[in-house]
Amino acid sequence: MRSLQDLKTVLGCELLMVSHGDSVWAWLGRSSPIKTADLRRILSRGGNTEGPLAFGEPGVGVEGWRLTHHQAREAWGVAIHLRERFTWYADVLLLAAALRNNTLERSLTRKYLEPLRSQKDGGLALRKTLRAYIDAGCSATSAESTAGVGRHTVADRVQKAEQLIGQSVRACLSELDVALCLEALDEYRAR
Repeated sequence: MRSLQDLKTVLGCELLMVSHGDSVWAWLGRSSPIKTADLRRILSRGGNTEGPLAFGEPGVGVEGWRLTHHQAREAWGVAIHLRERFTWYADVLLLAAALRNNTLERSLTRKYLEPLRSQKDGGLALRKTLRAYIDAGCSATSAESTAGVGRHTVADRVQKAEQLIGQSVRACLSELDVALCLEALDEYRAR
């Protein structure tokens, strides 16, 4: 990754930076919108970063600037937990909402995680398989190597999870994904 000054040059933008405690808030602006895909491509080229970066979606005008700022702050709330180099609001918006909303977090745990945890091993194999299955775009074949089991075992575990939670994984994909992410964050924080 390039420094913010380098990024400004590459994108042909104006750069506004404000120090805020241990953080720096930065806004890149130009007359034509910055495409998220272009920004992701440039950032993916590697290199050193000043620290983790969180991004809102590009916006236009004062209202777009405000929304982008709020989105980036929400993404930052997730970034500090994930410790990833780049966190994009569009990728974590439901997780950001769940981290801010205790009722939502508890509800997701009760609806999705508690039934899985009721199994003999605490549902660890089911949860690991579901994580791999979701990350593989709901493909048992693609999930088998990550889950460390064959595709038939993946399919059997997904079916068992569906029985436990009372609905198909595809019907609750976003909610289940967020519940599993929240659980992973809790485990990460406990270390």
